[in-house]
Amino acid sequence: MPRVSVRRVALRVSPLRAAYWTGQRVRVDLVDLDTDEPVAESQLRFSPETAAALEEDGSLTLVDEGLLAIERCVETAATLHCAQASLRVDDGSPRLALDGPLHGTEVEEGTLFIEGSATDARELSVFVNGSPVPLDDLGRFTAEIPTRLGLESIEIVASDRWSPPTRLVADVLAAPRFEGGVAMSGEPAVWLSEALVVRATQRALDDGVSSPLDAPEDVADLLRAVLVRTDLGALAASRFQSSGVDLRVNRVTQRSPEARLDLRPDGVDVFVRSTFVVATSGRADVGGATATLDGEISARVAAALTLDAATGAPRNLSLHLEAIDARMNDPRVGALIEQTGSTLRRTVERGANELARRIVDAQVAPVLESAWAMLRAGVAQRVDVPTPGEPLALHLRASGSPPEVTRSGVLTLPASLRIGGEGAPKKESRGLGRHARPRAEGLPPAADLAAFASLDAFNGALHVLWNMGALDVSLDELVAEASRGLVSEARLAADVPPFVRAPRPGEAGTLVLELGALSLDVAQAELRGRFGARARIAVTARLDERGGLSLALADVALDIETLERPRGLLVSGELIEDLVRSQALPMLETALDGLGLALVGAVEHEVSLGSARLHASLVARELRVAHGWLIVDAGWRFELR
Repeated sequence: MPRVSVRRVALRVSPLRAAYWTGQRVRVDLVDLDTDEPVAESQLRFSPETAAALEEDGSLTLVDEGLLAIERCVETAATLHCAQASLRVDDGSPRLALDGPLHGTEVEEGTLFIEGSATDARELSVFVNGSPVPLDDLGRFTAEIPTRLGLESIEIVASDRWSPPTRLVADVLAAPRFEGGVAMSGEPAVWLSEALVVRATQRALDDGVSSPLDAPEDVADLLRAVLVRTDLGALAASRFQSSGVDLRVNRVTQRSPEARLDLRPDGVDVFVRSTFVVATSGRADVGGATATLDGEISARVAAALTLDAATGAPRNLSLHLEAIDARMNDPRVGALIEQTGSTLRRTVERGANELARRIVDAQVAPVLESAWAMLRAGVAQRVDVPTPGEPLALHLRASGSPPEVTRSGVLTLPASLRIGGEGAPKKESRGLGRHARPRAEGLPPAADLAAFASLDAFNGALHVLWNMGALDVSLDELVAEASRGLVSEARLAADVPPFVRAPRPGEAGTLVLELGALSLDVAQAELRGRFGARARIAVTARLDERGGLSLALADVALDIETLERPRGLLVSGELIEDLVRSQALPMLETALDGLGLALVGAVEHEVSLGSARLHASLVARELRVAHGWLIVDAGWRFELR
């Protein structure tokens, strides 16, 4: 061994790491601590001898996993100076494979079965969503976790406590059941039975209390207000003639109109009553002599009919003259009018019933049909949806199902909803994830008049948009601007449809929109990078006084994962999160703010009542989410103009 002149030595390992990987090349030099220069002609020994290979330039290539003991020595005239070091060598992060469920899978709500395998040269630990799971002799593992409605993220981590842990994340969509998201004709579409329901109790039609005529609160109040405002002169016949009778109508007024509505299994029973006061003139043959018919006749008439549940049309109209009171200038005439069976009495009955029938046809029936039309209001419209790419069009069409009256006296009017898109589907899935929600007869408690929109309807629209490729778009411009033009390509893709659900305990907002299994591929010259993302967006829904629905962001949780990022790529997970928060979220908030859905306020009807017009609408008063429904407690708004 060559002899040199040194006093203190140490080993210098380059590069210096806490751990090294197999295949990595390192240099180990003996350094003179007084001069900080490498000592020439030092002798190198390492153990185990098979764990490394000495290269021509004096560096070592690490071959086997484990602890590599290294020693270099140099001999001086007085003594032998040596320095030692130990390198921890690993063959890399554990190898982890997930057999199921795969990323982007749609699963039934309940228990999720997870299967996979992990291998490494050292002892392994595997965790599923933070809980340890055992491995068998072949490195296989299984686990069961309960799922909740919506997006479920499964995180699997394998660690050998030497190298960085290996992490896999699978986003799955969980729902009670899935139905196809493509129509038989081939375009993206879903059909939802009983997706929309209007429910009315007896009190919504007639609460039994007479409200002021200028502020009707139910349909019975409205009928009374309409009857009071009826132009009877325009409806009443001016002259009635029969054998020996010529009765002229000079003026008609009414007193004490009444209205009552009662729910029944096949519709609504309607009862109205009013007293007509008629100023008359004319002549009649009384006992062979001519008598004048000057005076006043009061006739109380009742009308009953049924509003057919299937059509909303009145049927089975019956009229009944309940009482007549005649105050005539000629007493003989008054006695004849009040005498049942007389020609003069029959003439008066015919005139009163004819007037009542005209009032029912011209005033009562249109009011009832208007109220029924609002309760049975369907939707048939095109909605243009802004997206990061080209705007997409949705077609909504609702069709009513037969109404039902429960034994407890509640009228339910369900409607089915078809949500369709344009063009051929761009995505494939098992279909729309449906909520486990009650049928119309099992709806949650609500006001006497309420509208229910299933969250399935919102998810149906999201699913169709996803099928149409709404989330598979180019973000070249956004990312290029954020990277100052260095990144030329950026493309977003979503493997799982967006999903809306009710907030879980501790979450903000009225609704929660979940976006999972998102991937962003970027290109910078020859470099390619890939990032995964998931977002949970809490949305607050508020109703204005006209029933308009305003939506605003309440909370946003983002999880950005770096999947592939070669050295030199400028785009990072932090940059993507900044991009989402600074540009994507404001765009989303603007879109929500401009949505302005008149969820219930759009249900309105206008009808002509002679010289007046009735404008009726359902007005939203409160909004909430429960049991898979967006529930809007509503009331009537009537305006007679």
